[in-house]
Amino acid sequence: MNNDYTPLHFPMQRLILKCESDQQLIFKQHEAQLRLAGAFGRTVWEKCAIEARFCERHKTQAEPKCQNGVNCLTHWLYKPFSEIHRRDFARPIFLFSPTFAQPHEPTQAFDLEVTLWGRHAIAAQSHVLDIIEKIGKVGLRCEDKNISFKVVDYQSGLVLTIKDQLAYYVDLEGIKIHFLTPLWFAKRDGSDSYRRRYYSVYEDELPLRDILANLAYEWAAWDIEDRQLPVDQPTRHRRACEWRDAARAAADGLQIVEAELHQIDWGERQSRRNQHCYPLQGLMGYAQLGGDLKPALPYLIALSQAGGGQKRAQGFGVVRLS
Repeated sequence: MNNDYTPLHFPMQRLILKCESDQQLIFKQHEAQLRLAGAFGRTVWEKCAIEARFCERHKTQAEPKCQNGVNCLTHWLYKPFSEIHRRDFARPIFLFSPTFAQPHEPTQAFDLEVTLWGRHAIAAQSHVLDIIEKIGKVGLRCEDKNISFKVVDYQSGLVLTIKDQLAYYVDLEGIKIHFLTPLWFAKRDGSDSYRRRYYSVYEDELPLRDILANLAYEWAAWDIEDRQLPVDQPTRHRRACEWRDAARAAADGLQIVEAELHQIDWGERQSRRNQHCYPLQGLMGYAQLGGDLKPALPYLIALSQAGGGQKRAQGFGVVRLS
């Protein structure tokens, strides 16, 4: 890879699905996101190029490891494991239902936003729609029963790179970040693997600099993996760190002009696969940004597509800009 590497040509696409269920649906704010994410993860294993049970027998840290590598669709849609980076990347399919993100009345009609993050996810659009159709046949768990649904219409947005989207943001005086689902951004506190120390808006300011830096590293590293560039781990890490450092510098020019943020604590959930308990907490609300916006725009746009913090594939950290 040469010194001119940039992830600005990284593509994404968003699908808007109109869905109807057989019976009335009503969820607590966090339930629908977790149900959708869990159902997608289970169903995607049906796309395994070899028998999924074979992959289950080769688990790493209680997660199944794809035994057919880059030749398997499941490898790219579940938790892509990089043989170069020696780690799992986040699932590049983000599901978000704005209908269920806020308190709502019982309904049979709901919208579902599907973000395809990268080249392999975009190329698999038909498979992603097939997976969602299968999820609908099995149904979403609601009030102790499975309620099936179907997609009655959908719209495919344009495939846009981060650079393409910069053209939509000109002559800006301010920009507002909306945290639509809890932003779970944390550092380990050292007590054990799943106990974390959380940033609190009552104790610290919104850790925007760290959020953008973390996002920039993940974005660049995933772009290199998604493009299947022939690059070793030290080079990949160095390139990702360069974008992380650039994001920090860009964030230093931002100012939080106004913020209305609050802590969410919905208890915890237990993973069926590894039996670990994960806290359901984070920040929600909005922050109005001012200052020198232009250098930070690529990172803010990427944040609005891929989300921020941990557990994004489970519906955490959904972010939109206005």
